[in-house]
Amino acid sequence: MDGLRFVLPCLVVFAGCSDSPTDMGMDDMSMSAEEVKINGRTTGSIQIPSLCERVAVDTRVTNGGADSFSFLWDVDHYEVAYADTSSGDIRVVRLSPEGVVIDTAYVVETTPGASTLPSIVATKTGYAVAWQEDGADHAVWAHALDLAGRPVGGSHVIATGRSGQTRPVLAASPHGTAISWMDQAPLDASVGKDIGTSVTHLGYLDTDLHLGTTVPARTVPSSGSSAYPWLAGNGSQLALLWSDNRAGQTDTYFASVDAQLGLPAPLDVRGPNGLNAALLGRLTLTDVGYLAAWEDLRSGDEEIYMSLLDPSGKRYAGGLVEEPDTGNANWPHVAWTGSAAGVAYYQFRAGKPQIFVTFIDQNGARIGGAADAQVSNTTVWARYPDVVWTGSVFGVMWVDARAGQPELYFNRAACERPAPI
Repeated sequence: MDGLRFVLPCLVVFAGCSDSPTDMGMDDMSMSAEEVKINGRTTGSIQIPSLCERVAVDTRVTNGGADSFSFLWDVDHYEVAYADTSSGDIRVVRLSPEGVVIDTAYVVETTPGASTLPSIVATKTGYAVAWQEDGADHAVWAHALDLAGRPVGGSHVIATGRSGQTRPVLAASPHGTAISWMDQAPLDASVGKDIGTSVTHLGYLDTDLHLGTTVPARTVPSSGSSAYPWLAGNGSQLALLWSDNRAGQTDTYFASVDAQLGLPAPLDVRGPNGLNAALLGRLTLTDVGYLAAWEDLRSGDEEIYMSLLDPSGKRYAGGLVEEPDTGNANWPHVAWTGSAAGVAYYQFRAGKPQIFVTFIDQNGARIGGAADAQVSNTTVWARYPDVVWTGSVFGVMWVDARAGQPELYFNRAACERPAPI
């Protein structure tokens, strides 16, 4: 949220990322030799060194341009879906545990319009990918991959929208693959932080990745406008997180989802003193409930806040994620280890934005009271990260302009023992 509107890939209209790869100047393309250990110097306000450090030099994943992606860890490899800027289509690629490409990058579906903001999830037969399609008709598309990560069958149009702002997300659930997306009317920049005329939809996909009809998709109830959904689920539970202005300001809400897509009374998870907008929420399961994180404007600056939730969605801990007074922070993603979490984001901490990860325990406290860990190392810019837990390390991926155009880069963060990771 580096301004008053988002531009691709943020695609948010009410307090956004004006520094997208499409409009950032490439004013500093020099790169000195990387050092693996980069957290010895203090970049924030906490003097205790991070207990976690990136493992190697950054690894470049793509070579044809990429501006958004989604990835997951599956037993012994990473599966990545990304928006290829050279073709305008979604590609999928498989990486080794070290982030090395180990298979061809396959085009999921050649489409006439620009395909962006993919979401990938594992299924019983392989994987499912959904994305927003911005062609003659704004739409949500989905396509299946087999166990080898290769596209099978054809794509399906899940829904159409009033603008390119659909932002689909996928998750596992007790009832198969779940999907949520938004439908927002086009707005001009003068709207500022208002969500505008926007609704959030929720549905289940059948085994062929069509939108299910046995349990019809539904609109998330709201007395105002709602947007920017995120799902977290597994074989026994499913929950939805989204932004909603039902109470007169844009807050982040949580609700469990039942077999019929029913939602109990939504819970505002922002905590006390949560004025102004809360945007772009992320949600993951924990061993004791859920962890939510989002971009927050309560201070007037863009910051990352988080809340730990019990299984019902009631907040029991949380607060500011990054070190205080260290600059604007944006685009959170979260991963849970079984006893702790890594929250990744990008931040304008010392000039060009870099990727940082904050490590917190199940009570919401910093692991060892330590500083944030810087993962990326570029003299240009690094943004839009995601993070996953492999069982032993955090895999972190992001969009990075060091090659002269936005590309995907990867690294890992390993944590010292006896940190409770």
